Amino acid sequence: MTKHKIAAIGAGLMLGAALAAGAATPALAYTSIKDIVSTGHGSLGASYLVIHDTDDYGATASQLMSYWSSGNTPYVVHYTMDVDGSVVYQAMEEDRKAWQVGYGNPYVVGIELCYATNQSDFDAQWDQATQWAADFLKSHGWGIDRMISHHMASERWGGSDHTDPDGYFERYGKSWSQFVSDVSAKLGGSTGLSGSTSADASTTEVAAPATEYANDGSGTSLSFDGGTYTCTVNALNIRTSPGGTIVGQYHKGQTVNLDSYCIKRDGYIWGRYTAYSGKVRYVCVGRATGAAASDDYLVKGSGTSTSSSSSYSAGTYRFSEATNIRTGAGTGYSRVGTYSAGATVNISSVVWSGSRPWGRYTSYSGHTRYVCLSWTKKV
Repeated sequence: MTKHKIAAIGAGLMLGAALAAGAATPALAYTSIKDIVSTGHGSLGASYLVIHDTDDYGATASQLMSYWSSGNTPYVVHYTMDVDGSVVYQAMEEDRKAWQVGYGNPYVVGIELCYATNQSDFDAQWDQATQWAADFLKSHGWGIDRMISHHMASERWGGSDHTDPDGYFERYGKSWSQFVSDVSAKLGGSTGLSGSTSADASTTEVAAPATEYANDGSGTSLSFDGGTYTCTVNALNIRTSPGGTIVGQYHKGQTVNLDSYCIKRDGYIWGRYTAYSGKVRYVCVGRATGAAASDDYLVKGSGTSTSSSSSYSAGTYRFSEATNIRTGAGTGYSRVGTYSAGATVNISSVVWSGSRPWGRYTSYSGHTRYVCLSWTKKV
């Protein structure tokens, strides 16, 4: 999605008496106002809720709606929340596709969070945004696994380089993982996993208590038995810090060499290692029980699998989510097509790149192609 600066249109542009009345609703009790101003860009059967910020300091939801109503931009998003969280406008029907996350547009419904200019408004918006997201997921029968950030959508499908709302949240002392945690708590702690086999969501960590992410600025540093550890769960997030931004995943059977440092935070142990890129990364080892446990996410040694590729091998795979076809093993390679959910592909070999399994095959044109197997099942 292309962000648009709209503050210059001025506060004089209003939506009319009905919307003005709705906007008077006190903060901390969001009001929903439906005002369809766009028919979008085709039909949509969304599987995910994506969270944006407007990247437009101080511009209000009514100004954004006025701008969208003017017809001067094709980039209308389904919902937008005001700077203090008091009002949520619906600008497009949920069954219509919005241009908002590049190649992921066919799969998402989106909400823009207007960019607050002070901590008080941000705090009020945060409270209402997490409540609205929980209400949205509940109303659709979705779990927390169906909520992603624009940043996550960019990494997953490509076609966009946006990283919102990470920077916006960080400006006011919050993080995406805390947003997920708060929404999960308002969902009643349910992980959902509503029929999705996607490993892109925090399928392991969200099952932990919400406090796992509640304190990014403190923790107890401990000594740790470093060495080679094997992942015992289907998907374990790799983060920039304990509870920080997700940058990849380990899958069942993969190994990681942790150093002798770890940190205890909110009842969990986080291990540390240095990636091939030279950057320090963190993974959640398991609950802080004082000793290795059978239900740890990472266990020292070979675990139940003998190699990182044991879960993936040559054969036929069926896609559970729409997945890009690329010229190489990684999201940095060109996208040349897409497999739809339910489609199958015959994989000749598997390579690992960016902590993900990539299947290699020869297309009908004779070219070698690659697809990420994280959202597939062998048949």
